[in-house]
Amino acid sequence: MRYRLYSNCGVSVGAIAQVIAFENLSFWLGLFAVSGIIFLLEPLTIPTLLNLPFVSVHPIGVIFLLVVGAYLLGSYFYHQPLRIRGQIFSFPSFRLSLKQIGISLVDWGLAIAVLYLLLPPSIPLSYFGFAGIYLLAMIAGIVSNVPGGLGVFETVILLLLPSEVTAPAALSSLIAYRGIYYILPLIVAVALLGLYEINGVAESQYELCDRHVLAGATRPHRNLTMFQIRN
Repeated sequence: MRYRLYSNCGVSVGAIAQVIAFENLSFWLGLFAVSGIIFLLEPLTIPTLLNLPFVSVHPIGVIFLLVVGAYLLGSYFYHQPLRIRGQIFSFPSFRLSLKQIGISLVDWGLAIAVLYLLLPPSIPLSYFGFAGIYLLAMIAGIVSNVPGGLGVFETVILLLLPSEVTAPAALSSLIAYRGIYYILPLIVAVALLGLYEINGVAESQYELCDRHVLAGATRPHRNLTMFQIRN
């Protein structure tokens, strides 16, 4: 879908691949950065249900921050293009890398805030305390390969929330979160895509009508020219 939309705007195939790669990279860098910071500040205990080789998220946070740090060092010191399997990649500038991670951090922070505000006000957790639960649940959902982490994300949230938050209250908050952060953007995107397609069909019809009008307008001129030549 993105290839079709970008190509209609005249973007080349190579540029489209770079945009998609940059977007996916921003997603992971932001996730690693915010998870690394939160996991160091709030060393959450990992449930045994996840079968991870760590008892706490603290070492995971260290690994994530090392990855982000290596990326920033590469963007600062290494300016030569990399060739991997015949494809050429290059680090963005250091300033662009900082902006890339910063914007992704804001995006993740807002996503966490949406669910945190939907939970009951009496929840005995700070924003940063809940952020660790959210991020661990999000990572578990991504690793599970289930679309949208559906079911996995909710299960981890329910396991890690304090007992003061009842299951029905937590589930209602999770359903509302899914609606706000997934379903609502999907509805808006489908509506905008429909308008784009309708506009594209209308423009193509206008162009077709213009061609017919121009063809009809030039036909008498051609006939008149031939008449003048014969005379």
